[in-house]
Amino acid sequence: VSGTSSTEEVVQNEARRLWR
Repeated sequence: VSGTSSTEEVVQNEARRLWR
C-alpha cells in the first residue's frame, strides 16, 4: 500500500475485503 490513496479510502477498501 503506497501513500497515494487517502487513509479513508484505504480503510474502506480493507473493510470491504474483510466484510466480504
